[in-house]
Amino acid sequence: MTFTQLAERSLRILGVIDPEDTLENHELEQAMQACNSMLKAWSVPRSMIYASTQSSVALATGTKWVTLGTAGDIAISRPADIQSAFVRMSGIDYPLEEESVDDYNEWANKDETSWPEKYAIRDGYPLITMYLRPAPSNSGTLFIETHQPFTEFTSFAQTVSFPGEYEEAIIYNLALR
Repeated sequence: MTFTQLAERSLRILGVIDPEDTLENHELEQAMQACNSMLKAWSVPRSMIYASTQSSVALATGTKWVTLGTAGDIAISRPADIQSAFVRMSGIDYPLEEESVDDYNEWANKDETSWPEKYAIRDGYPLITMYLRPAPSNSGTLFIETHQPFTEFTSFAQTVSFPGEYEEAIIYNLALR
């Protein structure tokens, strides 16, 4: 289904257009703006999230932090939240426990290296910083499980791919907007 088909289906549900009618570009633009606003609202933490995604990045010995976001060390859409994290060093996975940035800041020896045990998140924009404590004593790989927000529609012909349970929610809620 393309965005155009999604928008036309929403408006047919409302009875705004007839089954044989098609939308003009300015009408599609308004529908796309409304839909993108709705999807952004749904992507707030703990709300309606589309995908849980695992990402990873290589860590050099002594890496104290990594950044997340489209221009970050882990180049992904800015996640709504981080569900879990672990570091793999020498074939062994070390699960990480989340702590507050205040707890991380109170930790005196930030140059200590060992196997990481904790992480703290500084929620900046456009990048999120993830601090590791302690820094890894060997090279390894950081794995994170994140909730990714809905993506924006960028063209009327863009193919839309959502799980079935989201498709109906999007169509009917777009009709209400």
